[in-house]
Amino acid sequence: MFYSGIILYSGILLTALVISLFSYRAVHFRNALIKAALYHYFMNYSKAESENCVKGASLPSVAYGLAIGKFQKMNEGRDDHNFCVEVLNHQVKTFGGRNAMLLAARRRHFPK
Repeated sequence: MFYSGIILYSGILLTALVISLFSYRAVHFRNALIKAALYHYFMNYSKAESENCVKGASLPSVAYGLAIGKFQKMNEGRDDHNFCVEVLNHQVKTFGGRNAMLLAARRRHFPK
């Protein structure tokens, strides 16, 4: 009886660890997708609006900085969250899928 309780609790603990791992990976992948979508958005926006570029800074670094800043503000307000989701949906449609969008961002020097 005692050993079956240990096995039961071990199974529950193992299941919780597996679920935690998969949840962490899913959240990490979602965050990477949002950052990549914002990166694409700011790369295109920075090309059109030259005043966003700081002298001496490369376009990818400026776009990445803007994307990270917007991503960090995402949870502060509903408007920022909606903006990020709309940009993500638009970029996914533009590139034909989430993985294709992420690969295109990496080709445009998006850090991993």
